[in-house]
Amino acid sequence: MIAYQRLGSTNVAPRESIGIHVIDLRSGEERSLAYHDTLQLGADPIWTPEGDAIAVRQNLDEFWRLAIIRTDGSALRTILRSASGGGLSAMHRHHDLRLGGGLVASGNLSVGPAAAFVNWDGTAIQILPTDYSMADVYSYDGLRGVGSRYDARDSLTALFTFKTGDLTGATYHQITHYAPATGIASRLPAIPVAK
Repeated sequence: MIAYQRLGSTNVAPRESIGIHVIDLRSGEERSLAYHDTLQLGADPIWTPEGDAIAVRQNLDEFWRLAIIRTDGSALRTILRSASGGGLSAMHRHHDLRLGGGLVASGNLSVGPAAAFVNWDGTAIQILPTDYSMADVYSYDGLRGVGSRYDARDSLTALFTFKTGDLTGATYHQITHYAPATGIASRLPAIPVAK
C-alpha cells in the first residue's frame, strides 16, 4: 500500500479527492483517509512500523500536530503538537538509541524553535541538539550522519560524514569535492571587482 497527499482538487472533482489517500497496490483500490467520517488533510504521510497506521503533519489553524491515524479510520492520536500559533515545518523517520524508533519534526514547539524526536506512541519526546539538521541523513543507530557542509578549499558545500553531536568538526570526513566541468571557467564572464 502507498500513502500520499493530494494538495487540491478541481471544482468538478469530489470533495474526497483532497487530503491523505491510500492506494492498495494489489487491488488498485484508492480511498481518502478519514477519521469518524472526517477527511484527514495533512502532509508528509509516513507509515508506522506495523503498517496499520500513518503519521501525518496537520495544520489545525491554531496549532500544528503530528498525528497517527489508523488506515481503517478507527483511531487518531496526537503525538506532538506545536506551540499555539506555531507550526511544524518538516517530519521524517529517525531512530534514537535510547528511545527507539519514531519521528523527528522541526518547528515552533513549546520550548521555542527546535527539532524534536518523538517515539511512535508519543510517550517519549526529546529535543535534539542544535547541530541536528532536517537536511542531514542519519544512520539507523543515530550515531553518524551525512550532510552538506561548507568546504573553504572548494568554496562551496560538499558532502561530509560526521559523528552526531560534533560541533567542532573533529569527526568530519569529506566524501565529495566540487569540480567544475572541464573548461567551464574559461567560458564564464569575468566578475567586476569594485575599487
